[in-house]
Amino acid sequence: LKNELLEEQIKISFDLAKDYLKSYLPKDHNYDLIINFNNSLANYNGNSIGLALTIGLIIELTNIHNLPIKINIQNKIALTGAVDNAGNTSPIEEDILKQKIEAVFFSPINIFVLPNSNEPQAKHFISELNKYYPNRKLKLVFVDSFIDILV
Repeated sequence: LKNELLEEQIKISFDLAKDYLKSYLPKDHNYDLIINFNNSLANYNGNSIGLALTIGLIIELTNIHNLPIKINIQNKIALTGAVDNAGNTSPIEEDILKQKIEAVFFSPINIFVLPNSNEPQAKHFISELNKYYPNRKLKLVFVDSFIDILV
């Protein structure tokens, strides 16, 4: 199936990653970008992979070119949310947000990064889950832009 939202998000995320690193990257370098989802545990649909994809591409470009900067992302972290051409996050639909929070809540993930615009709904969903599972300590981090993760 062709997923136009996903394809557009890949282009946006790659452009953002290159722009973020532009002072370090070789000028006029052409890239062949191949994105492969190694397992089929999920159906990749839509553009909410944008935040994770942008950060991942920045890390990969940093490693490929052996840049003098290092970006470390903690283990057991999940990110969700589309990003626009300016790198700003977009809200996730409430029903999808609830599904994502439940999936992460019942996983080994410790930190979940989400668009700032989803903060009220996300906190509500977590508080409902914590009523039944009070010992589960999932930290929610809310961002307006992919830059907020790198600062």
